[in-house]
Parts: sequence; C-alpha cells; structure tokens
Amino acid sequence: MAPYWLIAFFLMVSGNLFANEKIIIFNMTESGYPPFMINEKDKLSRGIIYDVLHLILSKHGYVIRTIQVPKNRELEFFKTEKLDAHAMAKEWVDEPSEYEFSDPILKVRNVLFSNVDSPVAFTKIEDLVGKKAITHLGYKYPPLTTYFNGGLIERNDTVDETAMLAMVLAKRGDFTIVNDFVGTWIIQQRNWSYDFYISKRAITSYDYRIMFAKKWKLLVRDFNKELALLKENGELEKIIDKYVETATKKDDLLRNLLEPSD
Repeated sequence: MAPYWLIAFFLMVSGNLFANEKIIIFNMTESGYPPFMINEKDKLSRGIIYDVLHLILSKHGYVIRTIQVPKNRELEFFKTEKLDAHAMAKEWVDEPSEYEFSDPILKVRNVLFSNVDSPVAFTKIEDLVGKKAITHLGYKYPPLTTYFNGGLIERNDTVDETAMLAMVLAKRGDFTIVNDFVGTWIIQQRNWSYDFYISKRAITSYDYRIMFAKKWKLLVRDFNKELALLKENGELEKIIDKYVETATKKDDLLRNLLEPSD
C-alpha cells in the first residue's frame, strides 16, 4: 500500500490540475441544431459551430464541456453561471450588451424551399401573395407579418424544419422558409437534394455568432483573431464543406432563370 504522504500528494496535485483546467461550458441545445451543433448518442459532439469553437479554444488550452439546455432557458443558465457560451445572433437577445459576442462565424439566410415540380420564383414579397406558406410554430417572419395577418399569404405552422420540408414535398404547401444551412443539411440527409428548388433571395438573414458570458471578454478578443485567420486561410470553408454541399451548376442555372439578378 502506498504511503499516506504519497496518496495525499497525489490528491493535492490532481486537485490543483483540475482547478486550473480551463473549461468552457457550451450549449449544444436540447436536441441539437444540425449542421451547426449535432448531438448523436454515444458519439462525439460535432457541427460547424462546435468544430470552429473546439479548433480555436483548443489552441488556447481550453476544454469544452457540452450541455444540452432546453430552449428558452439559455439566458437563465448564463445568469446562474451554468453556461459560458451559446450559438446566437445578437438580434435574438433583448440585452446583447450584457454578453460578449464573437465576430460573425456565418451569414445565415432564411430562404424559400419549394417543390421542384412547381418552383416558386421569389424576387419580391408580392410574388408570394395567394400562396400557402409552411412555417415554424412560434417563429416570427417580420417581412411577411402584414401579409399573414391580412390573409394575403396563408400561414400553416408545424413543429420543425424536417416536417416543414416534408409538407412541401407532399405538396401540402407552396413553399417553406428555412435557414439555408439547416434546409440543405436536411435534404442531403434525406436524399431530397433533387426534389427542392431553393430561392436565391432571402426573406431575412442574420450573422450567427457565439455569445459568451461577460467574464470571457479577453477570450473573445483572442477568439476573434483566430476566427479571422480561419476565414483567411480557408479552414472555415473546409469545416462548412464537411457538412453542407454547395449548390450545383444546374441549381444555379434554375435560380438565374427564375430569379434574375437586378
């Protein structure tokens, strides 16, 4: 049996190492948000946002501890110091000055997905009048609010993006509005890539960032420097390409025919 002093020394050193370990608690969300954050049972966390965060923080000696926070409880977890970082757009937070935001990682666009058999040409909102939109339960679409309220565009809610796309595929709606990365991920996973037409223009767009607790201000400064390098050297594009395929020339041709550039 090891001497008492040796055991005590080992426990002291181990405790100090644990105390000095630099840990960032990151929210992978309750059910994930592919392709940004992907939760799979018995598999390592992954996704565009997670991979960027892991790549940068590991260079600075940080360890990421992931948790799955229920939707709409993220700010509560920040306030009780149970959460350090969460993927977010500034526009989604009532008091963004209470947090430290990274520079934009991605520009995310909410675009129209329509059935390729009856593609919806979208150059202006008026093009959608008289059509049936499949929308996400609880989501707001500011440019369309007046049209929804006035009955000029019919709104039909469902629970998630996969169901929204499936309804359009079944021709139960003329189009759906989905984040371009999320929509493209889903149709690739479902082998629906040739079944949808994706609009060139967006209904809305936003910069997707990582929101950190205020105490990580200096870390965010270093994070932004590393992020700029990833953009310059092409590493960010490589990470994105692991999860989302770019449009084919055929897709681009169809978009140009239906939605000519100004």
